[in-house]
Order: sequence, then C-alpha cells, then structure tokens
Amino acid sequence: MSAKKYNAELQKKVLDFLTLSEGWGGENTLPFNFDFVNLCAEIAVHLGSKYPWEAYPTAHNSVQFEASLYNKTDKNVREFYFEFEIYSEDYFKESAEIEKISYLFVKEQEYQNALAGDLDLSLYSTSKEIAGCFNTMVKDYIYEQTH
Repeated sequence: MSAKKYNAELQKKVLDFLTLSEGWGGENTLPFNFDFVNLCAEIAVHLGSKYPWEAYPTAHNSVQFEASLYNKTDKNVREFYFEFEIYSEDYFKESAEIEKISYLFVKEQEYQNALAGDLDLSLYSTSKEIAGCFNTMVKDYIYEQTH
C-alpha cells in the first residue's frame, strides 16, 4: 500500500469523526469541533506508512492515534504499542487549538515499564511537525528498546 493511499484512508477515517452526533460515546459526549478534526486529519496525512497508524475518537472529545507492531514470525505477539492522544484546548472555541498531546509507548505489554508523558507543544507549530515528532519518537523508542 503506498504512503499516499494510506494517508488518504487515515485522513478520511479522522474526517468521519465529524459525523458523530451528541451522545455518540455515551451520555456526556459531544460532536467534534470541525476545526479540531481538520487539524487532526492534517496530522494523519503526514504520518506516512512506515507504521500502521490507526485513529479513534474518544469520549473525552480527543483523537487518539495508535500503532501496534507485531512479531514477524508470530503475528499474535505484539512487540510494541504506541499511542498519541490529542486534546482540544476548548471544545466550544471555533478554532483548532490543541491543549495537549499525551503519549504512551509499551514494549511487549510491559505496562510497568511504559514510557508516557506529554509533548512540549511549544516545539511544534504545524501538523507536519507534530506527525514528524510522532514518527521520530516511535523510531527512537524502537531503537532504544532493541539495541
């Protein structure tokens, strides 16, 4: 699958979050902010195809990007799990401001040794930079855990 096709599919999946109506994820969930979803879709476009990124809406009105890497000889064994969750600054604003981006990296389901935190948003100003940061962090984590 080419990077361009993959990005288009992930972007479409994120844009589909705009079709979610009030209560889609439970009693207190609201529809997604248009500008915020568009920003997340721009990030999806720039993620590339090196990692099998997926995107999910959350009941916190955030967007979660996930990638799992499985053992090459046993596809039932997940070796790595990566998650980035993007939170909107203020749901009721008519803008795409990001409040925070949290991350979680886990090797071989060893959650007690997981790497977790929040990105320093002052370092990234565009969707391309945020996506590049995600991919670089994933690459660096894999390298650190395997060398």
